[in-house]
Amino acid sequence: MNAGDKMAYRLFWQCYDLAIDIDAFRHLLGRDLPHRVRALLPVLNLLGIARRQDSTIRVTDRGAYLFHLVEKEYTQAYLRTLWQACLNEAWPGRVEL
Repeated sequence: MNAGDKMAYRLFWQCYDLAIDIDAFRHLLGRDLPHRVRALLPVLNLLGIARRQDSTIRVTDRGAYLFHLVEKEYTQAYLRTLWQACLNEAWPGRVEL
């Protein structure tokens, strides 16, 4: 995975924990949260989706519900695309998602 993929992967899975530890993110990936994520935090706070507590971003109950809805749609689209590619060719060399 490239650096951007690693960051997205880490953030995605930390949302399941309902908390993003900013210090751990920096330690594991050697950089701060992406600028776009930091810029989005005030909006997430305003909408009641996430709250910052010290060096942790906590996903609220509302945020967890919305994350679940988005993740479910993404996963279903991902699996549909992957299955269709595999039905067309047993071992596709590349699948565009």
